[in-house]
Amino acid sequence: MTIQNFLKKSVFLGLVLSSTSFAADTKCIFRLVKNTCWDNYSATVTIIKAHNLQEIGSGTVPKNQQQSNISFPCALGEPISLRATFSPAFWEGTAEKKYMTKRVWDIPLHLPEKTQKWEMTACFPDDFQSVPLPPTMGTNCHCEPPQDISADK
Repeated sequence: MTIQNFLKKSVFLGLVLSSTSFAADTKCIFRLVKNTCWDNYSATVTIIKAHNLQEIGSGTVPKNQQQSNISFPCALGEPISLRATFSPAFWEGTAEKKYMTKRVWDIPLHLPEKTQKWEMTACFPDDFQSVPLPPTMGTNCHCEPPQDISADK
C-alpha cells in the first residue's frame, strides 16, 4: 500500500467516524404538556427508541404544573416513542399501568442549517392510548400550546 492510498483511506475513515459521532451527539428536547384537567396528577414519561424499546430519557410534569422539557441524546433518523404513567392512581388496577403514545416521532436524517437541537411535543393524555379519565374531569380540558422550548433538565 502506498502512502497516498493509506492517507486516502485514513481521511475516508475519519469522515465516517466524525459523522457517526455527530449523529450520536445530537441533542433532542421533548416537551410534555399536561392537559388542564390533570392538574391534580403528576405525569411521567419515558422516552424510548421505537425500534428496540431502549429507554433514552425520562421526565415528570409534577402535580399543579402544566409542562416539562426533557433533554436527551438522540441520533439522526431515529424513531422515538413515549411510554407514560400517572399518579396518584384513581381507578383500581391503574397504579402500575403504562400507556404508549398513539404515534412515533421520526428525528430527521438531516437537521436544518444552524439547528442545534430537535424539538418535539406531546400532550398527556391526548397523545397516549387508553388513558382513563379522572373522576373529577371538567368539560373544558385542553393542552396549552407550547411556549419557548429550552431544556428544564
